[in-house]
Amino acid sequence: MVPKIERITESYPLGEGPHWDIDSQSLYFVDCVGKNLMRYTPASQKISKASTAPKQPTFIIPVEGRKDQFIVSLDKEIAIIFWDGENDKISVVEKLCIADNPPEAPDNKFNDGKCDSSGRLWAGNSFSSMRRKVIEKSIVSGIHISNGLTFSEQAKKMYYVDSFKRTIDQFDFDVANGTITNRQVFFTLDKHSIPGFPDGMTIDNDDNLWVAIFGGSRILKIYGQKPETLLDSIEMPALEVTSMTFGGANLDELYVTTAALEFDGQKPPPPANGAIYKITGTGSKGFPIWKMNPKIERLTESITLGEAPHWDVETQSLYYVDIIGMAIYKYTPETKKSVKASVGLNQVSFIIPVEDEKNQFVVSLGRELVRIFWNSETEDIRIIEKLTEVEKSEDFIYNRFNDGKCDPSGRLWAGTLNTVAEGPLVYPPKGTLYSLDSERKITNHLKNLRIANGLAFNTKLRKMYYIDSSEGTVDQYDFDVTNGIISNRQPIFTLSKHKVTGIADGMTIDVDGNLWIAIFNGSRIIKIDPQRPETLLDTIEMPVKQITSLTFGGPDLDELYVTTGAFKIDNEELPPPDNGALYKVTNIGTKGLPAANFRLVNM
Repeated sequence: MVPKIERITESYPLGEGPHWDIDSQSLYFVDCVGKNLMRYTPASQKISKASTAPKQPTFIIPVEGRKDQFIVSLDKEIAIIFWDGENDKISVVEKLCIADNPPEAPDNKFNDGKCDSSGRLWAGNSFSSMRRKVIEKSIVSGIHISNGLTFSEQAKKMYYVDSFKRTIDQFDFDVANGTITNRQVFFTLDKHSIPGFPDGMTIDNDDNLWVAIFGGSRILKIYGQKPETLLDSIEMPALEVTSMTFGGANLDELYVTTAALEFDGQKPPPPANGAIYKITGTGSKGFPIWKMNPKIERLTESITLGEAPHWDVETQSLYYVDIIGMAIYKYTPETKKSVKASVGLNQVSFIIPVEDEKNQFVVSLGRELVRIFWNSETEDIRIIEKLTEVEKSEDFIYNRFNDGKCDPSGRLWAGTLNTVAEGPLVYPPKGTLYSLDSERKITNHLKNLRIANGLAFNTKLRKMYYIDSSEGTVDQYDFDVTNGIISNRQPIFTLSKHKVTGIADGMTIDVDGNLWIAIFNGSRIIKIDPQRPETLLDTIEMPVKQITSLTFGGPDLDELYVTTGAFKIDNEELPPPDNGALYKVTNIGTKGLPAANFRLVNM
């Protein structure tokens, strides 16, 4: 995909310090030479500015939890200011610190600044690390022009630009204590024959670095896991590219600041030089500057064992089941209406719409897979067809289907378990993972399973992810979606290695290929990166113990719907209304993919 470059503002002498604000969906930046704070709102294409004259700003960053307050640099000072983002007036709320001015550099001023994931500000002249009201000792001295900063919390690295050295340096980074050590040159412009000077920098969610090249008319994309690896170069219509940040609703737009300063005896003309640009189609996205606090909302009353949530894009509603209650449910967020239908005397473990067949669903009933008719408005259901029955011998009389999901081709995958427990959440190895294709052909893939559970698919990487809860791992298989074949099992995440209590249950996948996993008896959801084994990205603490499954939903697929349980284990009572309820989690900074329906050939 060829990136699209769009100029979105007029020219400024020196645009710098772009910061995307998720709450207001707007871009803050500064015009250093013009001595203005700037705000650009893409939805309205409106630009607001406020003067800081006679002092020069170099960055503006919102203060978390304080509406209309920002931390800014003003020449040698760092201060908190008040600005409503609309008018041209600011007021200084508090002066935080003054830059070091050694005799050899009496005119030192602050330059680039950025916050790490803890909210700690890092800003450079001689490169001091600052907390509010505290200036710690200078960590790195002898800097010519302190510039770009970015952080990889997963890799525990900080990346830093000293422009005149024409290098990007890497440090080991302790985010908890705010310390950096072990400075190493990570990328050298000279080795790649790149003109100009590295300036501002950002990082994408694959840990790749994006670097503005001042005087070089370009942006570099550098592989964050291997030194001296240039992945891409985007040619810009402006000579002096100063900085950039990811923004937009999905953080997949790259906002780029530029300058129109005299450089090497020439002053590049407006309007291209000095403008702000938006680049789309990069195939990458960023992540929030600060970790957002997920919002958790209880939607329904308690049931015994909620499971298998499936978001139906067509009806904008959620289907799920109560296994022990032997019922299927439909929840419609727009009306907040919940409809229930009993399936009789067999336990039902999932419900999935049949593609192109209105009001038809495939459900499990014990060891059977059946097609039913349900208008989702009444309690009446009708069995249209028994698709298959498995494990008919006496050895498997206590088996039933458990979790089930369709791959992107519409093929159904579902596993069985034996319901006679040998202990709390300990079941005999009598389960099997099956697939059912559109012509009703049933195939078994894995045997001797104990608790067949979560499933997710990534057809781009040709992978299937699977959970047998008793194993304590999340496993990856090579996946041939055309033929429905899996092979080459590899554990990619082990709960015990990360001190995650409970067992892995249901699972879903987001647009970035990360897995979201319900932890039963662990009161949490975990987010992992399957492309980097044993990488825990995030944990969301839930207000209930038995988290069973989850799926993305909502008009933009950016809401996480979570089922829970409330059944007794080890004589522990889990009271309503929280336990066993359906929940919605928002503010998670990502979105999912449409759930696949079951494809069936009529016979």
